[in-house]
Amino acid sequence: MSEVSFKAKWGQINLLFIANFLSLVGNGLSAIAIPWFVYDLTGNAVVTATIAIAGQLPNIMVGLFSGPLIDHFSAKM
Repeated sequence: MSEVSFKAKWGQINLLFIANFLSLVGNGLSAIAIPWFVYDLTGNAVVTATIAIAGQLPNIMVGLFSGPLIDHFSAKM
């Protein structure tokens, strides 16, 4: 592999890591900002907690089912 293509490949991977990092920062900020905004609008802690839980519900559901699926299908590959 030539030096130029090797550097180009690592440059693309670095861009991918930077994009992933920025995406994670945005997700983290929105996980804080949205419930905060809801609490500021409503002043109700129950509504704020409901919004915070609803925002994390996809992660919880995927987490419950992904472990058994990975255990089941990884052995066959």
